[in-house]
Amino acid sequence: MGSVQAGEDNNVIPGESLLKINLRWFNPAVRETLIKGIRSINEAIARSYGMPENQLPTLTMKGSTTPLINDKALVDRLNPQLANLVGQKGLIEDFPATTASEDAHLLKGDNQDIQFDYAFVGIAEPALFAKAQSEGKTVPFSNHNANFQVDLNAIPLGTKVASTMVMELLGGTK
Repeated sequence: MGSVQAGEDNNVIPGESLLKINLRWFNPAVRETLIKGIRSINEAIARSYGMPENQLPTLTMKGSTTPLINDKALVDRLNPQLANLVGQKGLIEDFPATTASEDAHLLKGDNQDIQFDYAFVGIAEPALFAKAQSEGKTVPFSNHNANFQVDLNAIPLGTKVASTMVMELLGGTK
């Protein structure tokens, strides 16, 4: 994911350019390999064109986050309550691992004993979602993607989902 910003017009060679990228990874070693590769390629291209040492590309890190991993025990506790709300077919339990840049799990800080469950609420019109699934698209409308769709009718459902989760965490729905 990213952005390229360079130049003022189509017939003027820019004096500088800015490449903004968002790296997605599951394994910290992969992140380090990506960063090392970006530095290496940038520098090699610049040197191949005779770029002076003081004008070599620089890499500025804006920030990063570790992958978000839900607590399995918490998911197993909440999913039956959510299935009661939306029906078993309305609950996607085999959601594939994704590299969205969610950082909500960082709110717990260094408190590793705090359980975490990041849940997605359906955001696309049900007919669009059904059509996409019939075409083999597992999760076609997730956030941070060009196909993102918003169905405002999902807001009341999202409220019910959040309430159901909180009620379970506060002692169950006896």
